[in-house]
This record gives sequence, C-alpha cells and structure tokens, in this order.
Amino acid sequence: MNAGTSPGLTCDAVREQLAALAHDEVPPPLRADLDGHLERCSPCETEYRLTREILRVASGVPGAQPRPETWLAVKMQTTAQGAVSPWRAPPQAWVWIVSLFLLPVALVAARIAWTLLRR
Repeated sequence: MNAGTSPGLTCDAVREQLAALAHDEVPPPLRADLDGHLERCSPCETEYRLTREILRVASGVPGAQPRPETWLAVKMQTTAQGAVSPWRAPPQAWVWIVSLFLLPVALVAARIAWTLLRR
C-alpha cells in the first residue's frame, strides 16, 4: 500500500478489481473506495489506465475468444472463491455426459436395425 491511500484497501486488493472496475461491474460502495484509492495511488491508477486500454483494444478484435483452458481456470478460481456453485459443470462436460449415456442406446438401436434389415 502506498502512502496516503486508504488503510482498508491494499494495492493488491485494488489490482484484483481493476478489470471489474473497467467493466463497471463493482457495487457503488466498493467503487467509491476504489476510485478514492486510485486518486491517491499513482501506480494503481497507471495500472487501471493500462487495463482499460487493453480491454478497449481487445474488444475491437473480431473473434477474439479466450482458450477453453482460460475459461476453466477462471471457473476453478471463482468456484474456489464461492462465486459459482461448485456442482455446476462446465458446458463441455455436458457433451461428454450426454454422449456416454446416449452411446449405448445408439449402439443397441443400430444393432436392432441391422438385425431387422438382414431378414
């Protein structure tokens, strides 16, 4: 924490919120604390300006999507922090679960059809 900043809000805590702040996704009381910290802390304010610029540039890139591993890492971290219900599986898991249950049914149906067509 730099001299002159709020004693309740460390630079590390502010840095964790910069992307959410840039997307205007923080509640008003926290936003006021973050804005106050950024007014008094030059390194955090500089990092916030860079974060906003990176997000602005990235939003203009067509088709830019994070890799699936990135989403999984984010999901695991937010689940560990209690932000997401841990029982909710990522969308990719549903494909495998459905496939595992439907595969035997499809094989039995194919076998029956093949047997009936041979008669």
